[in-house]
Amino acid sequence: MKPAFFNFAEGANLVPKNGTGADLVRPRLSSKFDVLGYFFQISVTLSVFAVVLVHSSAPVTFVIKLMKGSVAGWLGIIWYMGAALSLSLAAASPFRTLKASFYGLPFIIITLWCWATIFWSVDIDETFKGCVLVTCGLIGAMSVAVRYDWLELTHLLAWLLSAIIGASVLLALAVPSMGRMQEIYPGAWSGLFSEKQALGFTAVLQIIFVTVLGVYSSKHRVWLWAIPLGLIAIIGSQGK
Repeated sequence: MKPAFFNFAEGANLVPKNGTGADLVRPRLSSKFDVLGYFFQISVTLSVFAVVLVHSSAPVTFVIKLMKGSVAGWLGIIWYMGAALSLSLAAASPFRTLKASFYGLPFIIITLWCWATIFWSVDIDETFKGCVLVTCGLIGAMSVAVRYDWLELTHLLAWLLSAIIGASVLLALAVPSMGRMQEIYPGAWSGLFSEKQALGFTAVLQIIFVTVLGVYSSKHRVWLWAIPLGLIAIIGSQGK
């Protein structure tokens, strides 16, 4: 998977037409502009990873576990950091993101409906915050969609989900007091998440993405070895 191209100059073709994928990740040191473009690419790719990671909720729930279950008001900063990164990704390529909005019309309608619920919400402040995060999430999703093709997205999610599941399995085995539920379903693995259902759901997604990636081509066949990792997490979570 090549890092996403940070298109701060819309329409500018900074990559040679006859170039290869390596041209997108290896700067030519003879040009200061190319070196900066390389770091922009890396920054955008790391931002995409961060946005998806925040959407998984793992960072928030893991911090809550570290705090022994207490919830601090500043935890909301993590969600807003994800929102800010989503907006920055869109700002890096505004016209392409706007073009993607035509294909995401059903999701835009759903988001507008979320905003409409403010008029009959019993807690307008919380509803407003939720609408802001949903909107930023949609903008981030559209921005990511225009940067990657389906195979690159599959590769990215396979890496990220496998890392989350791997860390969850290690936490459940090495630190049971944190990686396993202590109430409701005592002993069930929850890993980085607050509940076993979240771990099981994420493990299912991980299995789907690594399977698609491994079956698609022999070059990615090694990813099939990551399937047992997801199965172990599902079994440990006592998922049905």
